[in-house]
Amino acid sequence: MPERRAYPAIDLFRMVAAFLVVAIHVAPFASIDPAVDDVVTYSFGRIAVPFFLATTGFFVLARHRAGSILASRSFRSQLKKLCILYAIATLLYLPVTVYAGNLPDSPFAAFQAIVFEGTFYHLWYFPAAILGCVLVAFLLDRFGTGISLAIAAALYLIGILGDSYYGFACQIDALRGFYDAVFAVSPHTRNGVFFAPLFLLIGVVASKRSSDGSNADIQRMGLLVSAVLLAAEGSFVHGFGLDRHDSMYFMLVPATYFPIVVLARMRLSLNASWARDLSLWIYILHPLCIILVRGIAKACGLTDIITGNSLVFFGAVCLASLAVSLAAVGAKNAWRKRGCRRSNQKRLLPATEAPNKGRSRKAPHDGDKTRKQVP
Repeated sequence: MPERRAYPAIDLFRMVAAFLVVAIHVAPFASIDPAVDDVVTYSFGRIAVPFFLATTGFFVLARHRAGSILASRSFRSQLKKLCILYAIATLLYLPVTVYAGNLPDSPFAAFQAIVFEGTFYHLWYFPAAILGCVLVAFLLDRFGTGISLAIAAALYLIGILGDSYYGFACQIDALRGFYDAVFAVSPHTRNGVFFAPLFLLIGVVASKRSSDGSNADIQRMGLLVSAVLLAAEGSFVHGFGLDRHDSMYFMLVPATYFPIVVLARMRLSLNASWARDLSLWIYILHPLCIILVRGIAKACGLTDIITGNSLVFFGAVCLASLAVSLAAVGAKNAWRKRGCRRSNQKRLLPATEAPNKGRSRKAPHDGDKTRKQVP
């Protein structure tokens, strides 16, 4: 069972993945050469969300024995945390959604948004992770790792033909009709059914392979080759205009597996646990920072300098996202410490009040019992 604090390299790469997500939503090379964004941002950068999903598989699903995952209290607790975080993020972006006029116009549209698309454009990750975790847990409990991987790969193949390779699928009448039905339920195939399960299972497999004595040189070579081929595949897809949405590539599979295995084998003498919460909040808050930077640039008359230069804009959004996320993490930690102090005070209170109740010293009373339980 992998312990998260034993893998600082994975935690640090979460920060890289978070800023790659920012790049996807900002297009840092747009004012220089959009073709560079196609190769770097919308090809290689697409590793970010699969990496986050793989770490969930690595640290959450892999720690449970197949056959008892869904029944596990800790697994249900993790799902509950994801759901709560999704609800908080939804409420946070609700005013922006209302202002932009993007509220669902029907109960079915609300269902699509909550279950598949997310309630804001970047929040699709949360329902995908939640639904994907439930589906993968069911598959592992029922079939084990091998068959679960085969099913997840088949689902991913269906998904990729409705995403980056839709240009091929739409030319076949039967496939076009099938995807029309799929898109009537979920506007994209990068969701918790077709997209998330395979990467969650990659994390499960990587947790086992990271310490099995596999050749580290081969894994590092696999990392390099898969990254190059991912960029090449992205260039091919964008060059021929095949994509309906460019979130899914064949080479994303090895390009997600090899980094997490290589990072897991790195032994760094530092504590990078801070990167877990910080990268998550950067992911959640960066769209607000995009709005904030644009607003400040406009108010200061610096629109041409800041938002007119895509690299400067990207840097400004990254800095703003980092600053706001640090504040959010600090506020969260302060709130947690305050809650712990209150909890300790409540546990100690009976022991301090008990002597005033005039009870006999011979028999142990409730205060004595409470005093013994306090560490």
